Amino acid sequence: MPALRRIARLSIWKFENDALPGAVDRLADAIAEPLLDKKYAERERNASER
Repeated sequence: MPALRRIARLSIWKFENDALPGAVDRLADAIAEPLLDKKYAERERNASER
């Protein structure tokens, strides 16, 4: 049985305080409806298992 491994991903963004509402809106939109081509969706869904 292959050894299991954990993969941690960290993203750090910097922006001005007055830009926070717009940044959160764009991030929420990207999470809710990602612009990922269906052709690559399954590959990305399983990326952390490689």
